[in-house]
Amino acid sequence: MSSFSSNEVTAVLLLGVANHVLFHRYEPSRSNLGFAILVLAVQPLLLFLYLLFHSSQTIPFESHTNTLLPLLRIYTSFYLTLATSIALYRLSPFHPLAKVPGPTLAKVSKLWGLWACSTGRQHMINKQLHDKYGSTVRTGPNEISTIDLSAISAVLGASGLPKGQWYSVRQDLRAPKSLLSLSGDEHASRRKLWNRGLSWEALREHERDLWKRVEELSDAIAFWEEGQGQGQGQSGKGIVDIGRWFEYFTFDFMGEMAFGHGSQMVKEGGDKAGLLKELKKFSWIRAFLSHVPWTFQLAHKLPFTSHQLLSVRDYGMVCAQRRVQEGATKKDLWYYLNDEASLEKTEPPLSNVLADGMVAVLAGSDTAAGVMTIVLWCLLAHPEWYTRVESEIDMAIGENLEEGFEYSELAKKLPCLQACITESLRLFPAVPTNGPRQVPVGSGGRVISGFFLPECTQVYVPPYAIHRSPTYFSPAPEDFVPERWMTSTSTIPPPSVPLSERSSEEHTYTYTYTTNQNAFLAFSFGPANCVGKNLAKMQITLVLALLMKRFRFKFAPSFDWETWPGRLQDFFVVHRDPLYVEMVAR
Repeated sequence: MSSFSSNEVTAVLLLGVANHVLFHRYEPSRSNLGFAILVLAVQPLLLFLYLLFHSSQTIPFESHTNTLLPLLRIYTSFYLTLATSIALYRLSPFHPLAKVPGPTLAKVSKLWGLWACSTGRQHMINKQLHDKYGSTVRTGPNEISTIDLSAISAVLGASGLPKGQWYSVRQDLRAPKSLLSLSGDEHASRRKLWNRGLSWEALREHERDLWKRVEELSDAIAFWEEGQGQGQGQSGKGIVDIGRWFEYFTFDFMGEMAFGHGSQMVKEGGDKAGLLKELKKFSWIRAFLSHVPWTFQLAHKLPFTSHQLLSVRDYGMVCAQRRVQEGATKKDLWYYLNDEASLEKTEPPLSNVLADGMVAVLAGSDTAAGVMTIVLWCLLAHPEWYTRVESEIDMAIGENLEEGFEYSELAKKLPCLQACITESLRLFPAVPTNGPRQVPVGSGGRVISGFFLPECTQVYVPPYAIHRSPTYFSPAPEDFVPERWMTSTSTIPPPSVPLSERSSEEHTYTYTYTTNQNAFLAFSFGPANCVGKNLAKMQITLVLALLMKRFRFKFAPSFDWETWPGRLQDFFVVHRDPLYVEMVAR
């Protein structure tokens, strides 16, 4: 049986195509993945046995080589046929997304998406695709990315698309769903509790705690001493990785804000438990698996991928148990998520409260720390704006730092800082690509950005690419221009006005920029937008205002600050290199 007849070869080809048709119609999911793999593994063997016993040639049982080679050929031919059939269909004019332009490899396989994710440059690659192909790009076999303004509401709005399979890997299979992975009525019901806990009225309960934590951070970095970086007291100067200290601060504060008590990373001068390191690994694994959601069930069972998940869950359990035992000492986020005011008809399950409490700590701490780091880089990279913001802070705060400040009043006095924060978020959003939404099953498909999208199509609306589009932000969409967010006329000259042309007397300066605020997605859009945006703004403003009041920062000598933004990595959240700054007490 050295070869099969043409009819037998035809049988192999037909089997491969038939499997493509079958799995195209009934796509494997996490629930039936094992069965699908078994079917694909067994079919070539069954076909081989059928052909073997109906072959006109006889194979001696002892001739293992003569048996194995045809078997290998059957398997190879079957899988090549299946793969070729899939690839040709995805590239053919018969595919529903055939009219959406994009790179050929992306159309053929999600391996392209895995590669883009693995580089950490998914946000940059995505923008390059939009620069080349236009406002809507096919980034996967059944996936598009669009920066069309009309798509923002169509995808993210109240009547938009639900979260789909991409978000399934953000759900612990052994735990209840958190707010991040919910959609529809279930999301709206849970979001109501979050809205109470993060309203301005609720946040005022935390202002004093936040201010104390900021003072604690300021004192800690002033006297920190480790390795080559030293904080040498109020009269000295030192070099620190400021981004790392921001991470310590936000993790400490978010734990206190969510559970009534937090960690002490700032006081301890480090993450002694290594939790932040585990969280970074955790976010990388999840970002990677998001492109192949059907592998997530397997990943949960592997020790080298489940370890990070278990570490996070254990930390959350410790926080929850302590909070339950001690009860409410103040109206923390748990107070609202657990409905301790008894405003709901039914009491929320404790498991749901735990899941959402951990989301608050993990998502809130990392994104806020990242934004603080990026804003400071933007200010230091643009000294004219640093000087302007520093002067504004001096006027707003004065000399007495002990009393603390009400955030709403302080923010009104810091328009330049607020503009710089917003512009930093435009250039470097905390979630650069965001997760895709999914055209729902049973909808019959949707028309978005002028293209018909069949059911289960994944749709990205990437903030990074939208924010840098000259259609919505011009001129110079790639440049740091805080004036975009200030009034068109001002008595304060923008830094672009030469010193020789600045007047010492009050003078009205006019500058014009195209700024489409509807295209600003730093906090997403619609009913599932960032529920913690008010808290994030409060943290970022108070931290930067106090630190810039107490210290003058500049980039550390020999630090390669110019290429630092290019090393930001997009794994849903942003992974950052150290940002070394020299700080001098003022």
